[in-house]
Amino acid sequence: MNDEVIRLVNRNFVPVALLDTEIWNAKDAAGEFFRAVNRQMFINQGVHVASPDGKALASSMPGRSQDGREIDTDESKSEVWINEVRAALERGLKKFGDVKPREVKTGAAVPSDARGVQPDGSVSLGSYTRTMLQGLNPDGQGSPTIDHVTLTAKELLALAPPKAAAGTQWNVPEAVARKFSAVLSTSCNDSLPRPEEVNDVRFTGKVETVADGIAYLSYEGRIAGDHQSVHKFVWSSSARVRAGVGAFDVKSGTMLSMTLVFEGERRNSKYFAPTDRPEKFGAVLEWRRGEIR
Repeated sequence: MNDEVIRLVNRNFVPVALLDTEIWNAKDAAGEFFRAVNRQMFINQGVHVASPDGKALASSMPGRSQDGREIDTDESKSEVWINEVRAALERGLKKFGDVKPREVKTGAAVPSDARGVQPDGSVSLGSYTRTMLQGLNPDGQGSPTIDHVTLTAKELLALAPPKAAAGTQWNVPEAVARKFSAVLSTSCNDSLPRPEEVNDVRFTGKVETVADGIAYLSYEGRIAGDHQSVHKFVWSSSARVRAGVGAFDVKSGTMLSMTLVFEGERRNSKYFAPTDRPEKFGAVLEWRRGEIR
């Protein structure tokens, strides 16, 4: 995004990120509020500006609509997104009236995806996927999809060996491995199998060697699942680990890092018949405790 847009939002708005496939069907006050605003200015995706009492002030779906009216601009260009979102924010402010800018207060930064530990001991694994129709040829690679997987302190230890000795092997509990389903989609969450929709999963770990108090680990595994989209067709995705490594501090009994590199394929029941070539993709799931030494 653009620094000017970020400052505009930070000083004048209360930003809320919503997953459209969930908020549309939410049976609570948030769902009612969203549907009421969207009836006034319909958009499937994009930015809504609304007053606290539910009045739609502006909206933007870059390249497609502004304030509920269709437009035709080049949504592939970043400047189109920046300019149209900024214009919608400014229209919304103008309609709402005077706003006292919020005072910006900084606090302790929380650990970001793929790095660090939260105060409660949980961690956030970074997840990155992209279409790879021609393998490593950039011409066949799509835009990256970035997500995360949250593990509790107990779940993180499931990635650690029960005994820090070379040759030790163990199984990652299914409940933890199911969370790795975040790597199964290269697009929106409407094509992503949820952990409970995983129908085949197995991950194992092995201590390859121990040196200077650090156990160096390897991982193998596979995961597959199906998800029915809001449009009623089914996405079927599967992936296997091509390379998996990790590090474990023997003295402190803590995980230091973990990286899994996947190759996968997916198809859906509407666009891909069973005999058609599936969509190939690559994915990475990674986390590290701190700076790389």
